[in-house]
Formats: sequence, structure tokens, C-alpha cells
Amino acid sequence: MAASALAAIIMVSLLLRLSFILDDGKLHETDLRGDARNYAMMAMQLVDDGIYGYVYHGHPKGGEPGVPNARVTPGYPLLLSAAYLITGTEDGMVASVRIFQALMGGLATPLLAYLLGRRLFAGRLPPLALCGMAALYRVYIFSPYFILTETVSLTFAALYMLLMQMALDGIRAEGPGFRTAAAAVSAGAAFAACVLLRPAIAPICVIPIAIRLIQTVSHNKRARRKTPPESPRGLAPLFKASAACLCGFLALMSPWWIRNAVTLGAFIPTSNGSGNAFLAGTYPDMEGLMEDVPDDYDPDDQTSIGMDRLMAGLRDEPLKYLRWYTAGKSAHMLGSLWLPGDPGLGRTLGVAAHFAVVALGVLGLALSFLRRGPPFAWLLCGLAHHCIHLMFIPENRYAYLTMFFLMIGCAHLLERAAGWVSVRLKAGWARRAAV
Repeated sequence: MAASALAAIIMVSLLLRLSFILDDGKLHETDLRGDARNYAMMAMQLVDDGIYGYVYHGHPKGGEPGVPNARVTPGYPLLLSAAYLITGTEDGMVASVRIFQALMGGLATPLLAYLLGRRLFAGRLPPLALCGMAALYRVYIFSPYFILTETVSLTFAALYMLLMQMALDGIRAEGPGFRTAAAAVSAGAAFAACVLLRPAIAPICVIPIAIRLIQTVSHNKRARRKTPPESPRGLAPLFKASAACLCGFLALMSPWWIRNAVTLGAFIPTSNGSGNAFLAGTYPDMEGLMEDVPDDYDPDDQTSIGMDRLMAGLRDEPLKYLRWYTAGKSAHMLGSLWLPGDPGLGRTLGVAAHFAVVALGVLGLALSFLRRGPPFAWLLCGLAHHCIHLMFIPENRYAYLTMFFLMIGCAHLLERAAGWVSVRLKAGWARRAAV
């Protein structure tokens, strides 16, 4: 039954994405704008001229083509460059990447979500629910059309979470065995791929390991107080798995660091192009956006200008800025959907489903603090990921990965509800049997 349901969900997921990008000539559309246009031109420049440099085309401070920089991490540009190298045309590059993203979003992501759910939740329904949400969430259906990082980065994030959970489960089951080490190394490499696609995810890497460390130390304290004392859990397997994860991470990240050191003469861990988004995020409710910034400002000074604005705002209007950097930006990111203009019943249902996932996911996050089971670490990662984005300009596109974490919260809530119903039913049956 579960296998049939999984196959049906994935089939529908894939068909929805392919039907959208293949409809009405969307597959070959090359009228790209904003970041999508910048990525495409960067990829063609890399193949044609051998120069890796991101330019904000159309922006007066966007930089000059043909100049190397590290404004964006190389994960997505290299994917586009590979497609351009194979097809030889911009049209072919865009079309092939859209098909690839439809396969990643429609096939790989729901399957990974299901496998992750199998490790996080008890029963058959919560993993299928998580798979279904990842497959049918309206934003995820449309996103493969866009030449942007979101679709591919979500797939690698789900892969990282699955592999990391496999490593953590292996530590408890078999200790520092080969399968655990392999899962940990693979998790580190998958996380490096996530960082190379979307560097904002980088700070959450320590959370799952830190949570497991705290849980192990707490368990050992309780074990010593019992009569008779129980055997404590060793910390060595966790440290070994962490080291293996770090090796996988370094193996994939080091070429980027070496390139930056050789070409730019600096150690740049991820990218150095986030200053504009940080500065733009210092304007509460987006009022007067960039109006007080002089026309002759240096793009390299955007972070320092933004920090000065933030410090001044917290000093002069603390409540206004605290509201903006918490509820205000959260409302901007989660209060609407990143969707193309498709008015009608489909959008109405998509909006309703979006707010249901947000509300139930937040409730699931809150419940996870009461019973800190396997989903807790990942829900905490989702909260941290959302807080990171609160530092920048609030766009609903930035909630793309956050929504997946909220889907985990929804599945956790479903697991708790199913458990509650099961307990009540068994208690009722026991009472009737006793009578």
C-alpha cells in the first residue's frame, strides 16, 4: 500500500512539473530577468572566455563583465555552464536545465522526503504526508521553470538531511562502523553542495551534531544517577562521525577556496556578494529603500553601510527595528507565495495550502520542544535558517527551503495526532474488553 501510494505521488509530482514547463512554449523561453539573466550570462562567459564572475546586469554598481569575482558560489553557475557546454546555445542551456530541475524537484525531492520521513517518524502516514507536501506544494511545482538555485538546492538539502540522519542513526545502532562513516562523509559532501548552491544554509551544519552531543551527555548523566547505574553512551562514535562529515565537506569545498586564493588573493569561505541584500534589509517595511545611500557609494562598502544603519536604528527606534527584524520580515517572507501570475482556483487553493503548512508547521515545531525526538534537530535547523534570512531583504523566494522544514513540522504534528488517537482507541477497546 505504501509503495503504491509513493509511486502515485511521485508520478503526479513529475507530471505536474513537466506539464507546466512544457506548456505554451515555456521550455525554450529565454527572456530572463534579474538573477536568472545574470546566472545565464555568467555561465556563457565562463564557457566562452574562461572567466568566473557574476555581474548585476542593468545595475549601475553591478560591475563589469570579464572581471573575476566571488559574488556567488559556483554550484549553480557550474550546472548552467555544463548545460551550455553540452548544448552550445543559450536556448538549449535554459531548456535542459529546466528539464533537469523538473526531474530533481518532481522525482528526487519527494523520494528523498519520503526516505527522510521513514527515519524521523513512526508509522506509514507521516512519511507519505511529507512526500506528498513536497510533491504537491504549488511553489515547488512551478519553480523548475525559473533559472534560479531554489529547486536544486532543496534536493541537495533533503539529501544532506537524509544522509546525516542515517549517520546519526548508525552511531546509535552500530557505533563507528563503515556504513556510518560512509553516510557521514556523504552527508558532508552533500552539505558542501548545499553551501555551494545557497550559502545561507552554512551555519546550520553544527545543529544536528550539537543536539546529538547534548542528548548523549544528558543521557549519560541520567544513567549514572540510576540504581543500578546504566552504561553510558560513548562520545567517540559521534566525534568520529563528525570528523568523517568534515572530511566530505572539505573535499568538495576546497577547490572553491583554492580558486579564490589563487585568483582573488583572499580566503572567501562562501561568497562576498551579500552586502546589497543586507543593506536593503535595513529599511523597515521597505520604506525609503536605498534613498539615503549616496549615488557614488562603493559596492564593497554596502555591508558596513548596512551595519551603520542597523546600529543607528536599534539605538534610535529599537521597537520599530526589533519588530521589523522579527515579525515584520517573517510576514513578508511567509505571508505570500513566490508564484507566477496564475489567478484562479488553483492559486486560491495553493495559498490556502501554504498558510496551512505555515500554521501547522509552526505548531509542530512548538510540540517538538516538548518531546525532543528525531524531528527536533531538523525543525531547529529550519528555525535557524529562517532567522538567518531575517538579516537580509525579505523576499518570499527566500522561504523556499524554510517551507520544507515546516512540512517536517506538519508531518511531526500528524505523527503526534495519530499517536494520540491510537492511544485513545486502544484504551477504549481495553475498557470494552474488560466489561
